[in-house]
Amino acid sequence: MTSEQIVSIVSAVGISAIVSAIITFVQNNKKNNLDFVTKERSEWRKKLKEILSELSDGGDKNSAIIKLKSEINPYGKNMEFKNTKTYYMKDGHIWDLLDGKDDVDFDRLGFYIGLLLKFDWERSKSEVRFKPTKGVNRVMNFLLFFSSLYCIYLSSNFLSHKTNFPNEMNFIMSVVVFF
Repeated sequence: MTSEQIVSIVSAVGISAIVSAIITFVQNNKKNNLDFVTKERSEWRKKLKEILSELSDGGDKNSAIIKLKSEINPYGKNMEFKNTKTYYMKDGHIWDLLDGKDDVDFDRLGFYIGLLLKFDWERSKSEVRFKPTKGVNRVMNFLLFFSSLYCIYLSSNFLSHKTNFPNEMNFIMSVVVFF
């Protein structure tokens, strides 16, 4: 074996070790984040279920409303744009029900909390689900990124020797794809 072959083998092994370490780090980080978020959401759903049972049992409803206010999204309070997706996603409809009148419609409030629980449960299930298209999309983006870099390199070499329209277009398109 020549020294060039040894260097190429060592560099290939080094690059593959670095890439595998990065992939392992990203996967473990994603798994830990997903586990943490899933656990916190589970606890949040339990609290909402307790609040819902307090509201329906006829217990201290004022205490249940205070607990509910601490559990829902505070950005939904006093929103200007009503009946929009953002309004509902930030729990604006619940805030309007709680702050709008002296009498709170507890049946409607219970319905809204039930919808909130169902939406969060469906969102948690979809986040855990395996999505192979997402991985394929990332690989394709990775390949396109490096192929655009390679095209920029090739086009810049061709442009330095002689200029023609196809090479100029390839260079421009590669730069656009790169950014």
